[in-house]
Amino acid sequence: MSAPSPTLGRRCGRQRSRRGRSSNLKRSPEAEALWRDFYKSINDEVDGLFGAATARAQAQVLRLSVTYALLDTIRIINADHLRAALALWQYCEDSAAYIFRHRLDPLADRLLQALCEAGSEGLDATAQSALFGRNIPAPRLEAVRQSLEARSLIRTIEQPTAGRPRKVSYAVRNKRKDEQRSTT
Repeated sequence: MSAPSPTLGRRCGRQRSRRGRSSNLKRSPEAEALWRDFYKSINDEVDGLFGAATARAQAQVLRLSVTYALLDTIRIINADHLRAALALWQYCEDSAAYIFRHRLDPLADRLLQALCEAGSEGLDATAQSALFGRNIPAPRLEAVRQSLEARSLIRTIEQPTAGRPRKVSYAVRNKRKDEQRSTT
């Protein structure tokens, strides 16, 4: 019976210890050109949960490319190592976009979180405006509400008053997810 293959971490650690700690890896000229193009293309100004999940793309891609070079037991990060790292990073970004697809707008993120915290009490339009320090124009806040309603994440009802109706929004609970949580 053969011995189990070593884990990725052990393999990388062994390669590094064979070369000594002072060894530096360098990029090939083709990888350097590819890196420059990638570096220029990164948008660091993405907010919300998607932005948080995909922050520091350069550092992550660099680490991945170094890992691939170490696994190949060479001291030069070549274009294939960088392409593999970029492909994996693209998969990570696509996954984050899929997971947080309804949370790309930081205002929607914040409103949905506040409505979840408010529970069955919900938040009326006045409380929602106060959530943003009364700095969001009413039409923009209405658009955020409508985008969350279109995704069935919240519902808004109008309650009659002596004057204008009072708009109250509530987070919509996902019964299927609640049932799954209670069985696990």
